[in-house]
Amino acid sequence: MAARGDHERAAGGRPFHAVRPEAFNYAWDNGIEPELEIDSGGVVEFTVRDASDEQLRSDSTSEDVTRLDFAHVSPGVAPDLMEATRQAVRAKIEHLGEVHNLSREEAYALCSVAVDLRIHEVVDAPNWVVGAFLPDDVFTGGGSG
Repeated sequence: MAARGDHERAAGGRPFHAVRPEAFNYAWDNGIEPELEIDSGGVVEFTVRDASDEQLRSDSTSEDVTRLDFAHVSPGVAPDLMEATRQAVRAKIEHLGEVHNLSREEAYALCSVAVDLRIHEVVDAPNWVVGAFLPDDVFTGGGSG
């Protein structure tokens, strides 16, 4: 019962399915076709993005961890998801003003089109942790526009 992107191999006699790393969505929508459908008992492997925004790889060392750059991630923490999101965006606006000398209006406009919001934690009940990420290439000219 495999679907698109399925890579099947033996896993202890059970069907093994690996979901493509680029197969993700940032929102739930019933209109999105499932990436994978499997029978009961199958093994599924997911590749997930880490909180370092892909600064760590499978061959990273403990020394690489000491060099992580979290400057481009602005967190928000609150018992309400929307409030945590507002905090993260406000922190990103403040960061952009301090580091890139943008006015609040300029920073807000940039956030509205370029910031990627991610839910980091839901297990620290009752708090949600949201991160506001801004790609570095916005300022280095690495974009395609």
